[in-house]
Amino acid sequence: MPPNPSAAEDTDDSPERRPAGWAAGLQALGQVLAQTTLIVAVLYYFGWARSYALYPYFGIEPSMLRFSVADYVLRSVTVTVQPLVIAALAVLGLPLAHRLLKRAVARQVSGGHRLLLRAVVIGCAGVGITLCVAGLLGFYNVIVYSTRQPIVPILIGAGVVLVVYAISWRGATPEIPAPAAIEGLQAAVLVVLAAVLILWAVGVYANLDGTESARTIERRLAERPPVTVYSKTDLSLSAPGTGLKAERLRVTRGEYVYRYTGLRLLTYSNGRYILLPEHWAHARDPAFVLDERDGLRFEIRHA
Repeated sequence: MPPNPSAAEDTDDSPERRPAGWAAGLQALGQVLAQTTLIVAVLYYFGWARSYALYPYFGIEPSMLRFSVADYVLRSVTVTVQPLVIAALAVLGLPLAHRLLKRAVARQVSGGHRLLLRAVVIGCAGVGITLCVAGLLGFYNVIVYSTRQPIVPILIGAGVVLVVYAISWRGATPEIPAPAAIEGLQAAVLVVLAAVLILWAVGVYANLDGTESARTIERRLAERPPVTVYSKTDLSLSAPGTGLKAERLRVTRGEYVYRYTGLRLLTYSNGRYILLPEHWAHARDPAFVLDERDGLRFEIRHA
């Protein structure tokens, strides 16, 4: 019995279907990788901005720590999980809300009524303009918002999105009851503006979080790991009134002659220990940068 040509065409292994399947798979993979790259870039920028707010509080130039890209990304993950989850839920929920609104408007327009369409346009435009004005007033310090969140870029970003969304609905017709496509220069300007606002919001949030984290470390310095440093020579570590103690050991054998106690570990990076006296105060006491390659011995205990 001769084979059925149509049956061969319907199989997944047919040559005609294979390229399309591979193309779709590669396209989906490319989209996933693009999103992953964007997330990593945002995490890196957040970690970099946060570090440049946190360590200068203690008098430490972040470039001294020689953090790698992986260090910046990993140091930002725990802080950015909650905002990323909220953003992901918003991205997932907004298309669903748009589809529901699209169906409702389509029923209204097909019945000869455009009241809901006008309400969408006027409502989105009015709220968007209000948010933009509120954000600009905060940008020029006419209104002072809370410094715990990047409110100004969020207000401006949300306002721009709503205004653009309202403008796109103006092209809706009974045949096409959906937002008109934003093409050409408008789309390019919108993408650039969105990128700038995202970076602005991330930078402000990272700066605020870094400064607040530094203040928390200062208040709870007793919870940091205590460190004892042994040295062959006098390191001349001095911070009066901070609990730092320098002792010359009475030893007959052994290499280490000096011992320093009353220190807490701030961070470690690339062979460098950043230590604070246990009663350290901002803008009063120094931080100490010690290199483990200088013949020192460090004893670190649980806080």
